[in-house]
Amino acid sequence: MKWELIYLKAFDDGQHLAQEVNDWFQWYNQYRPHQSLKYQTPDEVYYATTA
Repeated sequence: MKWELIYLKAFDDGQHLAQEVNDWFQWYNQYRPHQSLKYQTPDEVYYATTA
């Protein structure tokens, strides 16, 4: 997260930072495929095992 978000942006205040971090985690878990998960997202893997 530091290299993909924190170091690349300037934040107006703590509220702006919190919103950006929340958005980043949503992207990371729902849209970003992970090589270690056979190019699936964490949400795809999690919800496939709980269904």
